Amino acid sequence: MNAIDHHWQRFTLKQKLSRYAVYLVLVMAFVQSIQSVEVIPEFLLDAPEQMADMFSRMWPMDFAYYPVTVHDAMIETLNIATACGPWISPTTQ
Repeated sequence: MNAIDHHWQRFTLKQKLSRYAVYLVLVMAFVQSIQSVEVIPEFLLDAPEQMADMFSRMWPMDFAYYPVTVHDAMIETLNIATACGPWISPTTQ
């Protein structure tokens, strides 16, 4: 009996190096963007608390308030978007 010893490998060396190169470029771009935007660490530390506060004020939704002001403003916005859309569309020449 002839035993063939195949070594299966999921990715080739070229594929592995390409993947790690992409990861490296993404990490470098992320670090560069964080430095250029000048993110204030205190804001990042405070963000979960701010998000929890915002969502606690958004929920539960007050459906009685919708017909009073939200509906009219939404319809007006849609009217403006549909009426002015063809004139301000970037594809219009």
